[in-house]
Amino acid sequence: MPNCTLAEDATGAWKLVFLPDELHLYVGFAPPGAEADPVDGMTIEDFLVRLPSGALHRRAHRKLIGLLGKIGEKVCGSWQFLDLISDCVRPKALPVEIRGLRR
Repeated sequence: MPNCTLAEDATGAWKLVFLPDELHLYVGFAPPGAEADPVDGMTIEDFLVRLPSGALHRRAHRKLIGLLGKIGEKVCGSWQFLDLISDCVRPKALPVEIRGLRR
């Protein structure tokens, strides 16, 4: 199962996981040495609108936003892609990195 570690410390890791057979992309937390469980995972949208609960969660949030920005830059040629994301999530829950991000 392909995955990308968004943030990790001694307590575990936030991971972005893609299940190719199901075309399912989610974010999940896993303790050290374990894989994130799809049942306990969140959709990308749910992860983005959830306020980070601590430093590790905040780092994972920032990393995911950075990955989305890179995708947007490749697809759209600019970071304006992040403006599309802001239309999909509740403004109160948006991190400062999305609201003020300009290249």
